[in-house]
Parts: sequence; C-alpha cells; structure tokens
Amino acid sequence: MHAPVYFEKFIVHGDMKAVPTEVLESIRKNKVCLKGGLITPMGGGVSSLNVQLRKELDLYASLVNCFNLPGLATRHDNVDIVVIRENTEGEYAGLEHEVVPGVVESLK
Repeated sequence: MHAPVYFEKFIVHGDMKAVPTEVLESIRKNKVCLKGGLITPMGGGVSSLNVQLRKELDLYASLVNCFNLPGLATRHDNVDIVVIRENTEGEYAGLEHEVVPGVVESLK
C-alpha cells in the first residue's frame, strides 16, 4: 500500500512506578499502541503498569484472535476464534492487599 507509517517510540518497563505522561498522551493522540509484555513487580505495593494502562485508558475488554498459521503443524486444525475478556473488574482491577505477611486478599 506504500502508506507512510511513523512510530513514536517510548521505553517503558515494569520497574517504573507509573506510565509516563507522554506515553499516555501519545496513545490518546494516535488512538493506537503496540505494546509488549510488562513485568508486574511482586510485592512492595507497586501498581502494575498494565492495570494503570487499563484504568487510565478505560480499556474494558481484551480481544485476542487465535488462528492457525499456514504450514505450521498444530494439535488442532482450522482454528479461527476471537477471545474477548473483560479486564477492568474482579481480579483485573488490581484491588489486592496483604492482610498479614504471606496472605494476599483480592477484592471482587
């Protein structure tokens, strides 16, 4: 198609306390974001950057298209499904706290 595509690149990693403002502004402006996996720190009361993105951008659902790739042997043939997962409530809301050392409660 020879359509011009330009990328705004940002370095974001799981050790950060918050998603940088310029990243959120870019996503809002462009209405799109290519994001890799972000590690969620364990303990210490640090909120997951994934949860922050979901809340800040009101990303209610996660859509994943699952399909077979031609020429790649798989256990099942002719797979072509879309998985839609609600990801702002329940376990995905990030409403956990440690009741006593070693016991974590997740609010639903």
